[in-house]
Amino acid sequence: MKIYGIHNPCAWVLDGNVLKYDWNIISAHHKLLPFSSKGLCDMVAPSGNIMIVGDSTSGLYEESLANEFLHSAQQGCTEPVDSVRVLPTCNLTISLGRNDHLTLTNISIGLNMEKNVVYDAWINKLIPNNVGLLILNRGAHYVEDSEFLEGVNNTLSYLATNHPNISIIWRNTYAGLPSYAHHAFSPPLTKIEEVDAKWHYEEFAHQNMLVHKLIKEYYPQVLYLDIYRPMMLRRDAHYDAIHLCVPGIMSLW
Repeated sequence: MKIYGIHNPCAWVLDGNVLKYDWNIISAHHKLLPFSSKGLCDMVAPSGNIMIVGDSTSGLYEESLANEFLHSAQQGCTEPVDSVRVLPTCNLTISLGRNDHLTLTNISIGLNMEKNVVYDAWINKLIPNNVGLLILNRGAHYVEDSEFLEGVNNTLSYLATNHPNISIIWRNTYAGLPSYAHHAFSPPLTKIEEVDAKWHYEEFAHQNMLVHKLIKEYYPQVLYLDIYRPMMLRRDAHYDAIHLCVPGIMSLW
């Protein structure tokens, strides 16, 4: 069985049915429909391709989405070339911009050992890659509130001014769960547990609210995707404190 990406050191044994999830919401009025590659193609392809930008958790999200296409289409995706992957069932590509702070740099910078961050020049790829849908996440690399909010505002302002026709989804950030170890086969939590202050994880919910307020007031065209609470209940889905298994719970996004 082919699993895209290398981030799969998880406890389960993969078999042919491992990705065939049926996600259900316990409600008489709502049901979460299974992933449809054709449905996503029909919705996105007329406007352009998909780009996901963020830190290593966004890289895993790109791999997760590629795996959803793989199993929905019953065929393979192409391996990424220069971070661009052609998805099956439609003329659609998905690309990854690894930029841990969503900076507007024109020059790609590899791993900065002092700050432990990567800055890809993703803004240079929006037009060449014909991006119609942009999925952004500020990631888990903490900075204090004023710097954080200024950076987010600069990025969204740049996109609104220079690329107004690109649809944008802002995915908020879940905190790390240090208690993930030895819980691969445990049920989901029923309440959010206390997070580790070592990496400023306790600030993530607060900074998510800052971005949500900014988007509501100044960028109403941006869709805010809140995945914080469901992810904070799934310590069983982690392979380390901050990274999630592929395949896994990211299918829910």
